[in-house]
Amino acid sequence: MAQQHQRLGCIILAGGQGSRLRPLTSHCAKPAVAFAGHYRVIDFVLSNCINSGCDELWVLGQYQVDGLHHYLHQQWSKHRCPADIHIVKTRESKLKGTAGAVFQQLQQFEHSQATHLLVLSADHVYKMDFRQMLDFHLEREACMTIAAMPVPAELAPQFGVIAMDSQQRVTGFYEKPKPHQIRHLIDNNGMVLVSMGNYLFNRYCLFQSLQQDSKKILSRHDFGHDIIPAMYPKEPVYVYDFSSNLVPGESQHYWRDVGTQDAFFQAHMDLLGPNPAVRLHNEHWPLFGKEPMPPSYFAGSDKSSIQDSLIGAGCELSAASIRHSVIGSHCRIHQGAELEDCVLMGQVEVGANSKLRNVIVTENCRIAGHSSIGFNPRFDSQHYQRLPSGLVVVSSGQAGISALNDLH
Repeated sequence: MAQQHQRLGCIILAGGQGSRLRPLTSHCAKPAVAFAGHYRVIDFVLSNCINSGCDELWVLGQYQVDGLHHYLHQQWSKHRCPADIHIVKTRESKLKGTAGAVFQQLQQFEHSQATHLLVLSADHVYKMDFRQMLDFHLEREACMTIAAMPVPAELAPQFGVIAMDSQQRVTGFYEKPKPHQIRHLIDNNGMVLVSMGNYLFNRYCLFQSLQQDSKKILSRHDFGHDIIPAMYPKEPVYVYDFSSNLVPGESQHYWRDVGTQDAFFQAHMDLLGPNPAVRLHNEHWPLFGKEPMPPSYFAGSDKSSIQDSLIGAGCELSAASIRHSVIGSHCRIHQGAELEDCVLMGQVEVGANSKLRNVIVTENCRIAGHSSIGFNPRFDSQHYQRLPSGLVVVSSGQAGISALNDLH
């Protein structure tokens, strides 16, 4: 079936509270969390939609939705976004879950001209050409297609695990399974195939499955728990191999769910190095974010040491040492400060002679001079949020940390 007669609509689920990311999500929705200073997490999926030539977009939000809507209206205006984009605030409903959120807006989708609809998460960091997934879907004459990739079996309980036949048709689906449920699916490399949370539907198949699910009293109204298990035994549901997706200018297939603080931190570390796993700058597949900002300023740069790091726009650095770190926009780092393996979210001030290691600092924080964070587990646990991995998350109101109201 030729693509020229197909219209692709994208439904972006942006309603999550992001409780596992707090305090990063204390004042904004999870998709609106700052990433690498210049971007928001939702910019990745929106950029993929625009670069893939999607015809119509809906962003479904619920938690802290006003801030998210403001950002989208301000940064994703008509001159940047050639597709029609609709920002929709979903209401509280007895039909909770991802499928319930889409079902609420079914009337809007029925009025669209889209022949196929993608359901996408707003909190994943990746590059993907959705038109290639549509090609696969059309070739297989599928009702639904699930984008998938292999992960280590020990991570399986975090995902929906897929079984498929030699033709890539789904033969089993286990949402957040117990280890014994998927032992038979572990390959020789200790990997299992999991859903990335990107679902492509024929228009009619999506509408029908949502309507049927809405009538089930015991349903969680969730794509992973309910829609997919009900659909694959009766309809042609196929698996699209993410590793076959070729994005211009990208040499690696990178995807990460940044729903936890550890994952969020690691995604930033993956930006660094001579051959980073994910690239922010690719003229062939641009990542859109905020409009250009003023350049950073390096005072006493002859005494500064910056190694393997990203420095956001509008920063002021004075004879500081920064190694393997991502510094967000409009940060001020004073003389003698030393940072290693750190993520500063933006609008952060680090006092003179402070030392930080393996730390996330949330937006709008001032760290007092001579602070030491990330070196003493007992002290860090008492005064900050220290995760089992050793990562320390710092926010205003903690010891030696005050809110920074205006850094500009």
